[in-house]
Amino acid sequence: MAAVSTSATGTANPVPSRSELWADKYKPRSIAEMCYPVCANKLKAWLETFTPIGSPGDDPKKPHGVLLSGSPGVGKTTTVYVVAHELGRTVVEYNASDFRSRKSLKENVSDLISNRAFSVSATSYTNVILLMDEVDGCDIGGVGEVIEMLKSTRIPILCTCNDRWHPKLRSLLNYVEDMRFSHPPCNIVANYLCDRVLAREGISLSKPLLQDIIKNSGSDIRNMLNNLQLWCLSRTSLEQRQLAECAAQSTKDSDAGLFDAAEYFLLQGTSRGERHSIAEMQACYYNADLVDMFVQENYLHYNPQPVDGRDWMEAVSQAATSISRSDAAQSIMYYQQNWSVSRFHVLSSSIAPCVYTRGKYETFMTGQQKFFDMQRPVKFPTWLGHNSSANKNRRLLRCIAMQASHPAKGVSGSQEDVVADYIPHGWERPLTAPLATKGKDGVAEVIAFMDQYHLMRDDWDLVQALPHYKHMQSPSPTTPPANIATAVKSAFTREFNKTHRFDSFAKSTLKRGDGETQDDDEGDPGNGAGGNRKAGKVVADGVTAVSVTGSSDAAATKKKGKAAVGAATTSTTAAAARKPRAKKSAPADGAARPTAKKKAATSSTRATAKASTAKTTAKRKRARAASSESETESVSSSPSSSSSSSASSSSSSSDVSDSE
Repeated sequence: MAAVSTSATGTANPVPSRSELWADKYKPRSIAEMCYPVCANKLKAWLETFTPIGSPGDDPKKPHGVLLSGSPGVGKTTTVYVVAHELGRTVVEYNASDFRSRKSLKENVSDLISNRAFSVSATSYTNVILLMDEVDGCDIGGVGEVIEMLKSTRIPILCTCNDRWHPKLRSLLNYVEDMRFSHPPCNIVANYLCDRVLAREGISLSKPLLQDIIKNSGSDIRNMLNNLQLWCLSRTSLEQRQLAECAAQSTKDSDAGLFDAAEYFLLQGTSRGERHSIAEMQACYYNADLVDMFVQENYLHYNPQPVDGRDWMEAVSQAATSISRSDAAQSIMYYQQNWSVSRFHVLSSSIAPCVYTRGKYETFMTGQQKFFDMQRPVKFPTWLGHNSSANKNRRLLRCIAMQASHPAKGVSGSQEDVVADYIPHGWERPLTAPLATKGKDGVAEVIAFMDQYHLMRDDWDLVQALPHYKHMQSPSPTTPPANIATAVKSAFTREFNKTHRFDSFAKSTLKRGDGETQDDDEGDPGNGAGGNRKAGKVVADGVTAVSVTGSSDAAATKKKGKAAVGAATTSTTAAAARKPRAKKSAPADGAARPTAKKKAATSSTRATAKASTAKTTAKRKRARAASSESETESVSSSPSSSSSSSASSSSSSSDVSDSE
């Protein structure tokens, strides 16, 4: 048992124990002892109104679980145990050290969430809480099984995670109440440590030094307590200078994403963040191209407090002027490659607008305040989405103008003419009205109209979207957008994909069987099959066949050339077959002579070879006849080639006679 000392007033104070960790020793036992009990009060109120599934008064729309998200050391697990202790409930925890795959959860947990007796100390399901710690680290299928448990649970299920935006948790967020833990302000943490920990341990620290320690640790209370205990144990007396050096050496690494950097700028000086110096904000500048876009998207949603007689409109005007100057500086950086103005760009694009407009979050958009309370307080820049849609529409418009410019049926205008005249006045109604009025029966009519102008499926989407843009611009449009059912669109897409292929407009090159290339435009005079072009030479095994020029048929020329090549190939094969076979030497004395089976196999092989030679001879005769016809026609146009062919033919004839 730990020793106890009695103070002058008679109250018992525990003597500090050097073996116990301060993080466990000063762990809060009630909500009143917590440093920042905002989320603890919310969780307590939610648990008090929890009703099991299937019980009277159960609201099916209300989630039966809570997701507690926040960085490590912020107090998520401690909050669950403190609230459960105050409500007199038992916590059954499954953390990262347990097997939490789909199979293990189904075997160990799924059967227990419907039982009345969950543990020895729990007599009914009303006093039990299931804690799934670090649910973002579950094994394969674990998160899916947790979702199935939430659909049929009779006890509250609390889940904790470090990264709320993890892809695993996207589906889980639809079934739980979202509670986000944030780091408490620096001054609150400093007062808490001084009153609850340092005073009891007999350590005196100045507030500025303690705040530096808190900033270096990222407001991680558990990390702070461990570092302070380590420094005090290593030295009997610790001076302020030594403690400052230790605090600088133990700076905690922080992972800051793009949203974190934007929040760092926009929320500084508000209820969710503290003010920072210009040097600190420059050090946290994350992305020179996107952070300023976040600021421009969100700075109008903050209502600063009046300072020195300056109202909200004046503050917004100064912020807009600063953003305009930053745009000019960015142009100098990129177009003139003058990067010396980059510091001014950071100051005027992100730091100055946030300094001018920091204050309470107030939005002009309906429902945006709830988004700020429940989700991220920073909106993603909508310019990126609009720019992507604009680029896609430009690409589709360019494709429409190219495809529709058919010499017989197409259009003859430019892209501006297509978007200003053809689409709104000529294409909009024929492409959308049949589907809206006739349903699936109008699919064939729409496809036939699209074939007239060579339109694709993406072009139809663009034509359908344009009336919606007009409807947004005009409060009372003359022709409202056509309302087409989803089933009709699906039927139209299937029918169009079934009957159309997406071919390129570029000329395709066909490969002939003999290695020669042929263009698509074979019928053109002078270049096609009927033109006066000279065919290329075909060379094989030293024999050249020259095709006929003039108005003769190219197909016949190609056939004769192939016949000459066949004759040359046959001649080469015959020459190879004409080589005499080497005589086999007689077996040496004592060697085994061939058996009867080997002799029979040898005679069978010889018979097969004779039959193959006879077939080759017949083919050679037919090839020689075709070659002689080719020579007769080639003499009139090319004497030299004729003599060469004759020589080749005579050589082939002599080879054939020798073979015979």
